[in-house]
Amino acid sequence: MLLGTVYVDISDEEWAVAIAYGRAHHPGIRGPEPVYEVRYTYRPEGEGAIKRLDTRKGTPSTVTVGPLPSVDEFVVMTLDYEKKQIGGTGL
Repeated sequence: MLLGTVYVDISDEEWAVAIAYGRAHHPGIRGPEPVYEVRYTYRPEGEGAIKRLDTRKGTPSTVTVGPLPSVDEFVVMTLDYEKKQIGGTGL
């Protein structure tokens, strides 16, 4: 079973959410690298699209969303989208 750890990186130019999927337990500071990572990026001044990169595939894809009013909405939307991608049901 994989456990997803979420990292959020916010700047004026770009918002990012990374989800690192690793073992189902946290082994400590010297634990193994994640099995794979999915990264979402969004530019608030951009064209209204989120870039999604899954390290298993290596090729980025685009999710068209239109303008997002806040960082909070971006984070919630990316987590909901990722949940749908792994077979769960979204909000």
